[in-house]
Amino acid sequence: MLRFLLPCLALALTLPAQAEKLPDAQIDLLRANFSMACHTTTSLITPAWLLPGEGEQVCACSDGKTAAQLKAVDVVDAGNINKAEQRRIDTIGTDTANECMQPYFAKGVERMATRQCVASAAGIPGLQSLDVGHAKDACACAAARYVKRADLREIDQVAAPDSMLMQHIGDLLKQDLAACLTR
Repeated sequence: MLRFLLPCLALALTLPAQAEKLPDAQIDLLRANFSMACHTTTSLITPAWLLPGEGEQVCACSDGKTAAQLKAVDVVDAGNINKAEQRRIDTIGTDTANECMQPYFAKGVERMATRQCVASAAGIPGLQSLDVGHAKDACACAAARYVKRADLREIDQVAAPDSMLMQHIGDLLKQDLAACLTR
């Protein structure tokens, strides 16, 4: 009799636990934490990368997307979230914030690249002979082209002081600048 029960017991132990959804109160707490982190991050980068008011728009976008994704999360025990589930929840908060940041961040990179290009125009072949207005137009064109092609998902790698931006962009902006000067 015992040999018949052992396979049943083993099967019962290997069945996954019933998944449950996070309660609304827990979702609200997680959203509040993610929102606070978003506002802290955007306030730190607003002067250089975001225009005033854009940080609030990023965080509102992130808050809505985070809430929707958290409502779909399945956990084994909502009262005792394990490490893997916590990592998955943290990833939701980070990924939605980055996704919402991308359009604003791209515009910030474009502004920064244009500013640095114009500031360096005297030393850039092709721009040296242009007046300031035409140099600015060529730089804006090159920066816009660069942002469309560049992978800006790794915000930490791109978000550097002005002096570092031109080094990061390097030859890519030069290619775009050459295309903008020939049109």
